[in-house]
Amino acid sequence: MSAKIKVCHISEATSGGVLKHLDQLANYINKDRFEQSFILSPIKNPSLRDKKLFFGNELITIDMTRDISPINDLISLIRIIFFLKKNKFDIIHCHSSKAGVLGRIAGFLTGHKKNVYTPHAFSFNDFNSKIKNLMFSSIERMMSFFSSTIVCVSWGEYHQAIKFRITNSNKLVVIPNGINEVKSTAIMKKDEWLQSIGCNGLEKVIVFSGRFSLQKNPELFVRAINEMKGSGFVAIMLGNGPLFDRISEMIKTLQLEDKIRLLGEVSNVDDYLRISDVFVNVSLWESMPYAILEAMAVEVPVIATDISGTTDLVKDGVTGLLVDPQNHIALKDALELLIHDNEKREKYSQNAKKLIQEHYTIENMIGQLEMVYQEGS
Repeated sequence: MSAKIKVCHISEATSGGVLKHLDQLANYINKDRFEQSFILSPIKNPSLRDKKLFFGNELITIDMTRDISPINDLISLIRIIFFLKKNKFDIIHCHSSKAGVLGRIAGFLTGHKKNVYTPHAFSFNDFNSKIKNLMFSSIERMMSFFSSTIVCVSWGEYHQAIKFRITNSNKLVVIPNGINEVKSTAIMKKDEWLQSIGCNGLEKVIVFSGRFSLQKNPELFVRAINEMKGSGFVAIMLGNGPLFDRISEMIKTLQLEDKIRLLGEVSNVDDYLRISDVFVNVSLWESMPYAILEAMAVEVPVIATDISGTTDLVKDGVTGLLVDPQNHIALKDALELLIHDNEKREKYSQNAKKLIQEHYTIENMIGQLEMVYQEGS
Protein backbone atom coordinates (compact mmCIF):
# COMPACT_ATOMS: atom_id res chain seq x y z
CA MET A 1 0.00 0.00 0.00
CA SER A 2 1.47 3.39 -1.04
CA ALA A 3 2.10 6.08 1.57
CA LYS A 4 -0.58 8.68 2.10
CA ILE A 5 -0.13 12.10 0.50
CA LYS A 6 0.41 14.61 3.30
CA VAL A 7 -1.41 17.93 2.88
CA CYS A 8 -1.10 20.97 5.13
CA HIS A 9 -3.84 23.60 4.86
CA ILE A 10 -3.06 27.14 6.05
CA SER A 11 -5.78 29.77 6.52
CA GLU A 12 -6.15 33.11 8.27
CA ALA A 13 -9.84 33.23 7.36
CA THR A 14 -11.80 30.91 9.67
CA SER A 15 -15.38 32.08 9.27
CA GLY A 16 -18.06 32.27 6.58
CA GLY A 17 -17.51 30.59 3.24
CA VAL A 18 -13.81 29.84 3.79
CA LEU A 19 -14.58 27.97 7.02
CA LYS A 20 -17.32 26.01 5.25
CA HIS A 21 -14.81 25.11 2.50
CA LEU A 22 -12.23 23.97 5.06
CA ASP A 23 -14.91 21.92 6.85
CA GLN A 24 -15.66 20.17 3.57
CA LEU A 25 -12.00 19.37 2.91
CA ALA A 26 -11.55 18.04 6.44
CA ASN A 27 -14.59 15.78 6.16
CA TYR A 28 -14.64 14.63 2.54
CA ILE A 29 -11.06 14.33 1.27
CA ASN A 30 -10.30 10.60 1.01
CA LYS A 31 -8.69 9.60 4.33
CA ASP A 32 -7.27 6.40 2.84
CA ARG A 33 -5.17 8.36 0.35
CA PHE A 34 -4.54 11.67 2.12
CA GLU A 35 -3.38 12.78 5.56
CA GLN A 36 -4.38 16.36 6.33
CA SER A 37 -3.18 18.93 8.85
CA PHE A 38 -4.65 22.40 9.36
CA ILE A 39 -2.84 25.57 10.47
CA LEU A 40 -5.68 27.96 11.29
CA SER A 41 -5.87 31.38 12.89
CA PRO A 42 -8.23 31.53 15.89
CA ILE A 43 -8.57 35.33 15.84
CA LYS A 44 -11.89 35.25 13.96
CA ASN A 45 -12.90 31.92 15.49
CA PRO A 46 -11.78 31.76 19.17
CA SER A 47 -13.39 28.33 19.60
CA LEU A 48 -10.42 26.87 17.71
CA ARG A 49 -7.89 27.88 20.40
CA ASP A 50 -8.47 24.95 22.75
CA LYS A 51 -8.84 22.32 20.04
CA LYS A 52 -6.18 19.85 18.90
CA LEU A 53 -8.24 18.35 16.08
CA PHE A 54 -10.19 19.86 13.19
CA PHE A 55 -12.86 17.27 12.30
CA GLY A 56 -10.46 14.47 13.15
CA ASN A 57 -7.42 16.07 11.50
CA GLU A 58 -4.36 17.59 13.20
CA LEU A 59 -4.97 21.25 14.11
CA ILE A 60 -2.33 23.87 14.87
CA THR A 61 -3.49 27.36 15.78
CA ILE A 62 -1.31 30.32 14.82
CA ASP A 63 -2.55 33.89 15.07
CA MET A 64 -2.71 35.63 11.68
CA THR A 65 -4.20 39.09 11.18
CA ARG A 66 -6.11 40.01 8.04
CA ASP A 67 -4.68 43.52 7.82
CA ILE A 68 -1.05 44.11 6.91
CA SER A 69 0.98 44.29 10.13
CA PRO A 70 4.76 43.84 9.62
CA ILE A 71 5.57 42.76 13.18
CA ASN A 72 2.58 40.43 13.61
CA ASP A 73 3.03 39.03 10.09
CA LEU A 74 6.70 38.28 10.78
CA ILE A 75 5.81 36.47 14.02
CA SER A 76 3.15 34.43 12.18
CA LEU A 77 5.58 33.60 9.38
CA ILE A 78 8.28 32.41 11.81
CA ARG A 79 5.80 30.16 13.62
CA ILE A 80 4.57 28.65 10.33
CA ILE A 81 8.16 28.09 9.15
CA PHE A 82 9.04 26.42 12.45
CA PHE A 83 6.12 23.99 12.10
CA LEU A 84 6.81 23.21 8.43
CA LYS A 85 10.49 22.54 9.15
CA LYS A 86 9.57 19.96 11.76
CA ASN A 87 6.83 18.37 9.66
CA LYS A 88 7.43 17.78 5.98
CA PHE A 89 4.40 17.69 3.68
CA ASP A 90 3.83 16.71 0.07
CA ILE A 91 1.52 19.69 -0.48
CA ILE A 92 1.01 23.06 1.18
CA HIS A 93 -2.48 24.40 0.42
CA CYS A 94 -3.00 28.06 1.37
CA HIS A 95 -6.45 29.63 1.64
CA SER A 96 -7.29 33.37 1.42
CA SER A 97 -4.95 36.27 0.71
CA LYS A 98 -3.02 36.66 3.99
CA ALA A 99 -2.34 32.95 4.45
CA GLY A 100 -1.63 32.87 0.72
CA VAL A 101 1.34 35.16 1.28
CA LEU A 102 2.61 33.76 4.58
CA GLY A 103 2.04 30.12 3.67
CA ARG A 104 3.62 30.27 0.25
CA ILE A 105 6.71 32.08 1.57
CA ALA A 106 7.01 29.55 4.40
CA GLY A 107 6.52 26.66 2.01
CA PHE A 108 9.25 27.96 -0.31
CA LEU A 109 11.72 28.65 2.52
CA THR A 110 11.22 25.14 3.97
CA GLY A 111 11.75 23.37 0.65
CA HIS A 112 8.15 22.41 -0.07
CA LYS A 113 7.91 22.29 -3.83
CA LYS A 114 4.13 21.91 -4.28
CA ASN A 115 2.34 25.00 -3.02
CA VAL A 116 -1.36 25.27 -3.92
CA TYR A 117 -3.28 28.50 -3.36
CA THR A 118 -7.03 29.19 -3.26
CA PRO A 119 -7.76 32.95 -2.91
CA HIS A 120 -11.50 32.61 -2.11
CA ALA A 121 -11.97 36.07 -3.71
CA PHE A 122 -8.94 38.13 -4.64
CA SER A 123 -8.32 41.29 -2.63
CA PHE A 124 -8.55 43.42 -5.77
CA ASN A 125 -12.02 44.23 -7.09
CA ASP A 126 -14.09 46.91 -8.82
CA PHE A 127 -14.90 48.64 -5.52
CA ASN A 128 -11.31 49.30 -4.43
CA SER A 129 -9.28 52.34 -5.37
CA LYS A 130 -6.86 51.98 -8.27
CA ILE A 131 -3.95 52.26 -5.86
CA LYS A 132 -5.26 49.41 -3.69
CA ASN A 133 -5.92 47.23 -6.71
CA LEU A 134 -2.42 47.94 -8.03
CA MET A 135 -0.88 47.02 -4.67
CA PHE A 136 -2.93 43.84 -4.14
CA SER A 137 -2.55 42.61 -7.71
CA SER A 138 1.22 43.24 -7.59
CA ILE A 139 1.50 41.16 -4.41
CA GLU A 140 -0.55 38.34 -5.96
CA ARG A 141 1.54 38.49 -9.14
CA MET A 142 4.78 38.27 -7.16
CA MET A 143 3.48 35.44 -4.96
CA SER A 144 2.39 33.42 -8.01
CA PHE A 145 6.07 32.54 -8.55
CA PHE A 146 5.88 30.53 -5.32
CA SER A 147 2.74 28.68 -6.46
CA SER A 148 2.52 25.42 -8.35
CA THR A 149 -1.28 25.77 -8.80
CA ILE A 150 -3.81 28.53 -8.12
CA VAL A 151 -7.31 27.14 -7.59
CA CYS A 152 -10.13 29.48 -8.61
CA VAL A 153 -13.51 28.54 -7.13
CA SER A 154 -15.41 30.13 -10.03
CA TRP A 155 -14.85 31.11 -13.63
CA GLY A 156 -15.38 34.70 -12.56
CA GLU A 157 -12.35 34.41 -10.26
CA TYR A 158 -10.36 32.82 -13.10
CA HIS A 159 -11.15 35.71 -15.45
CA GLN A 160 -10.12 38.19 -12.75
CA ALA A 161 -6.74 36.45 -12.46
CA ILE A 162 -6.29 36.69 -16.23
CA LYS A 163 -7.49 40.32 -16.37
CA PHE A 164 -4.99 41.41 -13.68
CA ARG A 165 -2.23 39.21 -15.18
CA ILE A 166 -1.66 37.34 -11.91
CA THR A 167 -0.06 34.37 -13.65
CA ASN A 168 -0.24 32.42 -16.89
CA SER A 169 -3.24 30.20 -17.50
CA ASN A 170 -1.14 27.02 -17.09
CA LYS A 171 -1.00 27.59 -13.33
CA LEU A 172 -4.73 28.28 -13.00
CA VAL A 173 -7.41 25.66 -12.48
CA VAL A 174 -11.13 26.19 -11.89
CA ILE A 175 -12.69 23.97 -9.22
CA PRO A 176 -16.12 25.40 -8.33
CA ASN A 177 -17.42 25.24 -4.79
CA GLY A 178 -19.88 22.42 -4.23
CA ILE A 179 -22.43 21.38 -1.64
CA ASN A 180 -24.24 18.34 -0.38
CA GLU A 181 -27.98 18.10 -0.55
CA VAL A 182 -29.18 20.51 2.14
CA LYS A 183 -31.10 18.60 4.80
CA SER A 184 -33.37 20.30 7.31
CA THR A 185 -32.63 19.57 10.97
CA ALA A 186 -36.09 20.67 12.08
CA ILE A 187 -39.51 21.31 10.62
CA MET A 188 -40.39 24.99 10.66
CA LYS A 189 -43.91 25.81 9.46
CA LYS A 190 -44.03 29.05 7.55
CA ASP A 191 -47.47 30.22 8.64
CA GLU A 192 -46.83 29.41 12.31
CA TRP A 193 -43.48 31.20 12.31
CA LEU A 194 -44.99 34.28 10.63
CA GLN A 195 -47.78 34.37 13.17
CA SER A 196 -45.23 34.05 16.00
CA ILE A 197 -43.68 37.37 14.93
CA GLY A 198 -47.03 39.14 14.63
CA CYS A 199 -47.81 38.58 10.96
CA ASN A 200 -50.99 36.99 9.56
CA GLY A 201 -49.17 33.97 8.13
CA LEU A 202 -49.80 34.68 4.44
CA GLU A 203 -46.88 37.04 3.76
CA LYS A 204 -44.11 36.34 1.29
CA VAL A 205 -40.75 35.90 3.05
CA ILE A 206 -37.60 37.60 1.72
CA VAL A 207 -34.27 36.42 3.20
CA PHE A 208 -30.88 38.11 3.44
CA SER A 209 -28.19 35.92 4.98
CA GLY A 210 -24.57 36.95 5.40
CA ARG A 211 -21.99 38.86 7.37
CA PHE A 212 -22.97 42.45 8.08
CA SER A 213 -19.92 43.93 6.38
CA LEU A 214 -19.00 46.27 3.55
CA GLN A 215 -18.54 43.30 1.21
CA LYS A 216 -22.02 41.90 1.82
CA ASN A 217 -23.63 45.33 1.25
CA PRO A 218 -26.59 45.01 3.68
CA GLU A 219 -27.44 48.70 3.39
CA LEU A 220 -28.57 48.19 -0.22
CA PHE A 221 -31.02 45.53 0.96
CA VAL A 222 -32.52 47.83 3.62
CA ARG A 223 -32.88 50.71 1.13
CA ALA A 224 -34.64 48.45 -1.36
CA ILE A 225 -37.09 47.18 1.26
CA ASN A 226 -37.76 50.79 2.28
CA GLU A 227 -38.95 51.53 -1.27
CA MET A 228 -41.34 48.57 -1.42
CA LYS A 229 -45.02 49.35 -0.98
CA GLY A 230 -47.70 47.24 0.63
CA SER A 231 -47.70 44.82 3.54
CA GLY A 232 -47.79 41.44 1.81
CA PHE A 233 -44.21 40.55 2.67
CA VAL A 234 -41.69 40.42 5.50
CA ALA A 235 -37.90 40.55 5.16
CA ILE A 236 -35.59 38.74 7.55
CA MET A 237 -31.87 39.40 7.92
CA LEU A 238 -29.68 36.58 9.27
CA GLY A 239 -26.11 37.18 10.42
CA ASN A 240 -23.87 39.49 12.38
CA GLY A 241 -20.79 41.59 11.83
CA PRO A 242 -19.25 45.06 12.11
CA LEU A 243 -22.21 46.81 10.44
CA PHE A 244 -24.91 45.15 12.55
CA ASP A 245 -25.51 48.13 14.86
CA ARG A 246 -25.48 50.54 11.95
CA ILE A 247 -28.08 48.47 10.06
CA SER A 248 -30.19 48.14 13.19
CA GLU A 249 -30.18 51.91 13.65
CA MET A 250 -30.96 52.42 9.97
CA ILE A 251 -34.03 50.18 10.24
CA LYS A 252 -35.27 52.15 13.24
CA THR A 253 -34.63 55.51 11.55
CA LEU A 254 -36.58 54.45 8.46
CA GLN A 255 -39.30 52.93 10.68
CA LEU A 256 -38.98 49.53 9.04
CA GLU A 257 -39.30 47.36 12.16
CA ASP A 258 -42.52 45.78 10.82
CA LYS A 259 -40.98 45.07 7.41
CA ILE A 260 -37.49 43.90 8.40
CA ARG A 261 -36.73 41.50 11.23
CA LEU A 262 -33.12 41.30 12.40
CA LEU A 263 -32.57 37.77 13.71
CA GLY A 264 -28.77 37.81 14.14
CA GLU A 265 -26.72 34.62 13.94
CA VAL A 266 -28.81 31.46 13.69
CA SER A 267 -27.69 27.84 13.55
CA ASN A 268 -30.55 26.69 11.32
CA VAL A 269 -30.19 28.92 8.26
CA ASP A 270 -31.51 26.17 6.00
CA ASP A 271 -34.81 26.10 7.92
CA TYR A 272 -35.31 29.79 7.20
CA LEU A 273 -34.41 29.18 3.56
CA ARG A 274 -37.12 26.54 3.31
CA ILE A 275 -39.84 28.95 4.45
CA SER A 276 -38.62 31.79 2.22
CA ASP A 277 -40.00 32.87 -1.14
CA VAL A 278 -36.97 34.86 -2.33
CA PHE A 279 -33.30 34.82 -1.31
CA VAL A 280 -31.21 37.98 -1.79
CA ASN A 281 -27.42 38.25 -2.10
CA VAL A 282 -26.25 41.82 -2.66
CA SER A 283 -22.47 41.45 -2.25
CA LEU A 284 -20.04 43.87 -3.86
CA TRP A 285 -17.52 41.11 -4.52
CA GLU A 286 -17.47 37.31 -4.20
CA SER A 287 -15.57 34.22 -5.29
CA MET A 288 -18.52 31.83 -5.33
CA PRO A 289 -20.99 32.31 -2.46
CA TYR A 290 -22.09 29.20 -0.58
CA ALA A 291 -25.21 31.12 0.50
CA ILE A 292 -26.48 31.18 -3.10
CA LEU A 293 -25.58 27.52 -3.63
CA GLU A 294 -27.57 26.55 -0.55
CA ALA A 295 -30.59 28.66 -1.48
CA MET A 296 -30.65 27.16 -4.97
CA ALA A 297 -30.31 23.63 -3.57
CA VAL A 298 -33.55 24.03 -1.58
CA GLU A 299 -35.36 25.60 -4.56
CA VAL A 300 -35.50 29.21 -3.38
CA PRO A 301 -35.35 31.73 -6.26
CA VAL A 302 -32.38 34.08 -6.00
CA ILE A 303 -31.84 37.76 -6.69
CA ALA A 304 -28.14 38.64 -6.69
CA THR A 305 -25.80 41.40 -7.73
CA ASP A 306 -24.18 41.28 -11.15
CA ILE A 307 -20.60 40.62 -10.03
CA SER A 308 -17.80 38.16 -10.74
CA GLY A 309 -18.37 34.74 -9.15
CA THR A 310 -22.08 35.23 -8.61
CA THR A 311 -22.77 35.22 -12.35
CA ASP A 312 -21.46 31.65 -12.59
CA LEU A 313 -24.59 30.64 -10.69
CA VAL A 314 -27.25 33.27 -11.36
CA LYS A 315 -28.09 33.52 -15.06
CA ASP A 316 -30.40 36.50 -15.42
CA GLY A 317 -33.91 35.39 -16.31
CA VAL A 318 -32.92 31.70 -16.21
CA THR A 319 -31.76 30.69 -12.70
CA GLY A 320 -32.61 33.99 -11.00
CA LEU A 321 -32.35 37.75 -11.41
CA LEU A 322 -29.28 40.00 -11.46
CA VAL A 323 -29.19 43.63 -10.34
CA ASP A 324 -26.60 46.41 -10.19
CA PRO A 325 -24.78 46.25 -6.81
CA GLN A 326 -25.26 49.99 -6.27
CA ASN A 327 -28.87 50.37 -7.44
CA HIS A 328 -31.41 49.78 -4.67
CA ILE A 329 -34.30 50.72 -6.96
CA ALA A 330 -33.35 47.92 -9.36
CA LEU A 331 -33.31 45.53 -6.39
CA LYS A 332 -36.72 46.81 -5.27
CA ASP A 333 -38.14 46.25 -8.77
CA ALA A 334 -36.73 42.70 -8.91
CA LEU A 335 -38.16 41.88 -5.48
CA GLU A 336 -41.61 43.18 -6.37
CA LEU A 337 -41.54 41.23 -9.62
CA LEU A 338 -40.68 37.93 -7.96
CA ILE A 339 -42.93 38.07 -4.90
CA HIS A 340 -45.93 38.66 -7.18
CA ASP A 341 -45.04 36.12 -9.90
CA ASN A 342 -45.39 32.51 -8.78
CA GLU A 343 -44.59 31.21 -12.24
CA LYS A 344 -41.24 32.98 -12.44
CA ARG A 345 -40.27 31.90 -8.94
CA GLU A 346 -40.99 28.27 -9.84
CA LYS A 347 -39.12 28.50 -13.14
CA TYR A 348 -35.99 30.06 -11.62
CA SER A 349 -35.88 27.71 -8.63
CA GLN A 350 -36.24 24.57 -10.76
CA ASN A 351 -33.58 25.70 -13.25
CA ALA A 352 -31.24 26.61 -10.40
CA LYS A 353 -31.65 23.29 -8.59
CA LYS A 354 -30.87 21.43 -11.81
CA LEU A 355 -27.71 23.54 -12.25
CA ILE A 356 -26.54 22.69 -8.72
CA GLN A 357 -27.21 18.97 -9.12
CA GLU A 358 -25.29 18.82 -12.42
CA HIS A 359 -22.29 21.05 -11.72
CA TYR A 360 -21.92 22.10 -8.07
CA THR A 361 -21.88 18.97 -5.93
CA ILE A 362 -19.39 18.22 -3.17
CA GLU A 363 -18.36 15.08 -5.08
CA ASN A 364 -17.31 17.13 -8.12
CA MET A 365 -15.37 19.62 -6.01
CA ILE A 366 -13.51 17.05 -3.90
CA GLY A 367 -12.77 14.78 -6.88
CA GLN A 368 -11.17 17.61 -8.86
CA LEU A 369 -9.13 18.82 -5.90
CA GLU A 370 -7.82 15.32 -5.17
CA MET A 371 -6.64 15.15 -8.80
CA VAL A 372 -4.69 18.41 -8.28
CA TYR A 373 -3.11 16.94 -5.15
CA GLN A 374 -2.12 13.74 -6.92
CA GLU A 375 -0.49 15.40 -9.94
CA GLY A 376 3.24 14.84 -9.59
CA SER A 377 2.90 13.34 -6.09
